[in-house]
Amino acid sequence: MFHTKNYIVLLKMFLKLSFSAVILYWLVSQNKLDFHLVIQSFKNPFSWLACFLLLIFQIILGAIRWRMILHTKTKHISFYDIVRFQWIGEFFSAFLP
Repeated sequence: MFHTKNYIVLLKMFLKLSFSAVILYWLVSQNKLDFHLVIQSFKNPFSWLACFLLLIFQIILGAIRWRMILHTKTKHISFYDIVRFQWIGEFFSAFLP
C-alpha cells in the first residue's frame, strides 16, 4: 500500500521530470541548444583521449587521498578496492545527481 508520504515523493519526482522536459522542449524549439562543439569533439579523437586520461588521473588522485585518510584511521583497504569504490562513486555522481 502507498502512504501519503509515498504519493508526495512520487508527485515531486513527476513535477521535476515535467519541469525538465518543458525546459528541454523550450530550449530545442528556440534553437538555444548548440551541439556544434559536441560534433566537433567527435571529429578529434585526441580530445577524447585527453579527457579519458584526465578522468583516470582524477580517479587515481582521489583514491590516493582516500587511502591517506583511511590510513590515519588505521583501516586497511587495498588500493585496488579504493580505486573500485572511486569508479562506483564517479558513476553514481554522474548519473544520480
